Amino acid sequence: NEKTASFKGMQVPVKITVDEATKEFEISIGTPPSSSLLLKEVGIEGVLPLERMAGVDVAKIRSAHPDFKMIGAYDKTVMHLGEEAMRKEFERLLPTMKTGGFIPSVDHQTPPDVSMENYKCYIRLLKEYCEKAAVH
Repeated sequence: NEKTASFKGMQVPVKITVDEATKEFEISIGTPPSSSLLLKEVGIEGVLPLERMAGVDVAKIRSAHPDFKMIGAYDKTVMHLGEEAMRKEFERLLPTMKTGGFIPSVDHQTPPDVSMENYKCYIRLLKEYCEKAAVH
């Protein structure tokens, strides 16, 4: 709404106070976290790569920065384990994929222990899960 228009794409604290007797309410708009304000001020629109092994939580980033463009967050250590493990990793990321602006990917490079067969499986699953996440 107009009270939060200047904070587009940021998480904004909102407090609603309700008078239980009259059922009247008041809405107070707070200030977004300073990190969100700084990122907006310097023009940062996204992040790459998001490294799962470093503990990055793509869902938390999406929650704090709804408009961020993001690439990464796929746990590349499961790729050599085969389709079931890769599918489980895509399932973990699917809710964030559905928010848009996010492409799951390995952070820097595919590990050398991933066979060509497993890499092709990863690509097939990436396509499948991108289609599942797409808004139609």
